[in-house]
Amino acid sequence: MTLFLIVAGALAVLAAAAIALPLLRGGTQAESRDAADARVFRDQLDELDRDLARGVISQAEAEGARAEVSRRLLRAAERARRSAGGAPAPRAVTGLVAGITLLAAPLVAAGVYLSVGAPGLPDLPLADRGPAGTQAMRPSQAQAEAQVPPPGPEVASAFPEEYLSMIARLEEIVAERPRDPEGNRLLANAYMQLQRHAEAWKVIARLIEIQGSAASADLYGRQAEAMALAADGYVSPEAEAVIAEALARDPAQPMARYYAGLAMLQSGQLEGAIAAWRAMLDEAPAGAEWRDFVAEMLAEAERIRDGGAAPSPATTPGPGAADMAEAGQMSAEERAAMIEGMVGRLEERLAAEGGEPEEFLRLINAYRVLGREEDARRAYEMSQQKLEGSEASFIREQALVMGLIAE
Repeated sequence: MTLFLIVAGALAVLAAAAIALPLLRGGTQAESRDAADARVFRDQLDELDRDLARGVISQAEAEGARAEVSRRLLRAAERARRSAGGAPAPRAVTGLVAGITLLAAPLVAAGVYLSVGAPGLPDLPLADRGPAGTQAMRPSQAQAEAQVPPPGPEVASAFPEEYLSMIARLEEIVAERPRDPEGNRLLANAYMQLQRHAEAWKVIARLIEIQGSAASADLYGRQAEAMALAADGYVSPEAEAVIAEALARDPAQPMARYYAGLAMLQSGQLEGAIAAWRAMLDEAPAGAEWRDFVAEMLAEAERIRDGGAAPSPATTPGPGAADMAEAGQMSAEERAAMIEGMVGRLEERLAAEGGEPEEFLRLINAYRVLGREEDARRAYEMSQQKLEGSEASFIREQALVMGLIAE
C-alpha cells in the first residue's frame, strides 16, 4: 500500500508539472496559423523576384503571380492582426496559477481515491486477483436480488400482530415524512427483523443521504450487510462501493472489513480474503463480539485453500431460507420441537460467549413465537448485560416496539 501511494503521488505531481511548467516559462507565444501563412507568402514574393532575375519566368507572369500572392498576404496579415492577443499575463499571476496546479492535482487525486477507492483493503498479488474480466461478469445487486425469493409468511407469523401493525403505521409515517432520520432508522431496523433486507438497505441508503457527510462508517457498514443479505450472501459490485465508503471513513469498521473479505472470497481471491480476515483478528480489540465468527470464516477459507469444498454463500449463522421452507412443511409439534432445539443451543452460546445484536433478537423472537414472554424478557436482560452502547440501545428500541418492556 505504501509503495502504491508513493507511485500514485509521484504520477500526480508529474501530471501537474506538465501543466505548470509552460506557465512558469511564459514569455513566448506560439505563432498563429495566419501569421505563419503571412510569412510563407512573403517568402513566395522573394522567390518570384529571384525567378524573374534568373529568367525562369517572364515579366508578365511575375506580375500576375505577385498580385495573387500579395492579395493572399494582405488577407493573412489582417487575420493575424485581428486574432493577436493582448499583452501576456504578469509572471506573478502565471506563477500563482502554476503553484495552485502543482498543489491541486495531487490533492484532488487523493480525494477521488479516498471517495471511490478502498484504502483499508490489503495489497493483493496479481496471481490472486482472479481471471481477467471476472468483475465485469459479476451480477448486479438487482440481478442477485431477483434470484432470491421474498421471505415467506412464516417469517411475519413469528411476530405478534400488534408488532406488525406498528410497522405498518411506521411505514405510513415515513411516507409522510421521508426526511425524518429517526423514522427511517426505526423502519430500517424493523425491515431487518422481518428479513425484508432489500427494503432495509434502501431505507438505510436514504438515511445516509439525509445525514450527508455526517453519515458514519457504521451506517455504511449496516447498508453493506443488508445488501449482502438481500442477495442471499452475495456481495455485489454496488455493495462493494458501499463497503469502500465505509472503509474510507473508518478503515477499522468491522462489518465493512468482513464483507470486503467475503467479496474477495466470492471472486476467487482466496488469499486476499484470508489476509483480510487474518488482519481483522490480529487487530481485534479485546472482547470483540465478532471475533469468533470471523475466526470461523477464516478457518473455512483456509480449509478451502487446502483442498476443501467451497462454502455456500450464506454469511450469518442460523436458519436460512431452506430451513424456513422445511419448517413450513412440518406439523405444529415438529416445528415447535425444532425451534426448541435451536433456541436452547442459541441461548447456551450467547450466555457463554455473547454474540451479535441480531442473534439476541433472534432469541427474543423465538421465545415470543413459543409464547414464553418471561423467557423473552430474560433474553432481553441478557442482551443488555452482554452488549454495550448503540448495540444495547438497538435491542432496547426493538423491545419497546414489540411491547416487551415499558418505556
